[in-house]
Amino acid sequence: MTDKLALDDTANQRFLELMDADGMGILGHVAVDAGQIELGACGSVQITTDTVGGDGLFPVWRGKKYLVIELDALNHSKLLSETNNT
Repeated sequence: MTDKLALDDTANQRFLELMDADGMGILGHVAVDAGQIELGACGSVQITTDTVGGDGLFPVWRGKKYLVIELDALNHSKLLSETNNT
């Protein structure tokens, strides 16, 4: 059985379109522990979400209007290898 290409995924196609339209570039990576990303200020967590694959480094993209943190690092790696982006 062949794995589905990341480029065949509709969400990835839309994300690539958003990246292009918003002029997104990689801002950096968020180090994740305990499989969760938490956002907040001054010691107050305001948003918590689980990642798809647990711990690791998750890419953060910044455009003119949007800031995006990917939740699936494996999907990110597959997508980059298929599009030859760094």
